[in-house]
Amino acid sequence: MGLIDDATLQQGLNKLKAHDLYDDLDKYVYSRQAVFQERLAIEGGSARHGYNLALAHSNENNELSAKAERLSLQFDQVLKVNNWLTFQLNTSITDRKGKSGKQSISSFGNSAGQVVPYASLADENGLAVPLVRFLNQDYLFGLKGLPLLDWNYYPKEDYKYTKVQNHVRELLISPTVIIKLPMGLEFQSKYNYQYQTSENVTLNDQESFYTRDLINKFTQIAKDGKVTYLVPMGAIRRSNIAGLHVHNVRNMLLLNRRLGIFELNGLAGMEIRNAVSESEGTIRYGFNEN
Repeated sequence: MGLIDDATLQQGLNKLKAHDLYDDLDKYVYSRQAVFQERLAIEGGSARHGYNLALAHSNENNELSAKAERLSLQFDQVLKVNNWLTFQLNTSITDRKGKSGKQSISSFGNSAGQVVPYASLADENGLAVPLVRFLNQDYLFGLKGLPLLDWNYYPKEDYKYTKVQNHVRELLISPTVIIKLPMGLEFQSKYNYQYQTSENVTLNDQESFYTRDLINKFTQIAKDGKVTYLVPMGAIRRSNIAGLHVHNVRNMLLLNRRLGIFELNGLAGMEIRNAVSESEGTIRYGFNEN
């Protein structure tokens, strides 16, 4: 490597001083958040029976262009059998989906977790330029000619090759019995059942920095030039499927009684809860979507 004269050095320093990473973040990474919500509700009933049915839907694109969608159905009922016995039933079904967006500035740090404020995400023509992640540019320059993948990190484009999706489904059922007793006492028994399934999938294409970095780290080059890729070429796919079953019973005895100018309040109760969760995860190397 050769030396540069003072004029060239000063020109380069002035260029760095004039550039602000946050200008690139505003231009290429962050955008306006948008939230769209719709809700339809119907309610009715009589003196003894009441119901409420609500359907809600929402779509959100956050400042990193990540997407979140939620669809929910809520159905509540109240049945008053007589003056001392009441039944309630609350049911809800929820479906949530999410997709990853662009990478935030917290992902741009080097091995020390630092991000230089004069870094650039793109050149004058808008083409992505690399940022130092774990290996400096001088070391990477010395690797030219070796059978390795491009080891540079391009934060402006990397999100296109790293996709994270999640899908959660949930069912909640909560019946309640309310019994009014003499002397200001009231007994409540409530049962909650929750069933939830979730699936999370992360796909790092071969073009993503994560996959290129892992393949290069485990590449072996023998003295005779033979190349062995211990991590095969192709994408890396991680998936996790989880399930949750929850049973919960809560019994309470309430006291609310007025004695002349005094008011007596009390509560006693017990709760039993049982939760069972299970999950299964897989990692596939050399994954090909086709």
